[in-house]
Amino acid sequence: MTRSKTMNDRTCTKCKVSQPFDSFYKDKRRKDGLRSQCKNCGYESNKKYRELNFQKIKTSNCEYYVNNKNKEKKQKWYQSNKNKSIANNKKWRESNPEKVLNANHLRRLRKLNNGLFLVTVKELNKLYNSSCFYCGSIKKIEMDHVVPLSRGGSHGIGNLVPACSKCNLSKGSKYLSEWRLSVKI
Repeated sequence: MTRSKTMNDRTCTKCKVSQPFDSFYKDKRRKDGLRSQCKNCGYESNKKYRELNFQKIKTSNCEYYVNNKNKEKKQKWYQSNKNKSIANNKKWRESNPEKVLNANHLRRLRKLNNGLFLVTVKELNKLYNSSCFYCGSIKKIEMDHVVPLSRGGSHGIGNLVPACSKCNLSKGSKYLSEWRLSVKI
C-alpha cells in the first residue's frame, strides 16, 4: 500500500507510509516544519493516551483551573483598563438589547424564585418582531409577562407576549383583567 515517494511526500515514522505534506501537522521546532507522525497516527496515539489517562487528565485540568482562577489578576487588569472595559460593555449592550433585557429578566426571576424556563433566542426574536398583543402597535416592542413576575408569574414562553412600551408600562404589575378595567384602548 506504500506509494512511490516524490518531492512533496514524507514517510510517517509510525505507519511507515509515504504521504503528502498536508497529511502531517505543522511543528515549528523541527527543521522541515512538520511532525514525524501523520495526522491519522497522531490522532490514534492521542486517543489511546486519553483513554488510558482519563482520570489523570481530568484531575490535572481541575487543578489547573483552581490554581489559575486569580481574581486579583482580573481586578488589577480591570482597574488598569477600566475605560476600555466599560466602552466594550456599553458597545455590546447597545448591539444586543434583547439579550440585555433577557438577562435582566433572569436576574429578577432568580431574586423572586418564581420559576425559570429557558426562552430561546429564536423565541425572543419572534416576540420582538411581532405586533403588540394588546393594541396591535409595532413601535417599541418589549417583552411582557401576562401574569407579572411580582405576582408569582413564571418566565416561560407561555407567560410572555409582545407589548408596546406604552401598554407594558401602563399594565405594570397588574393582572390582565385588572388592567383592562382601568384602561380603555
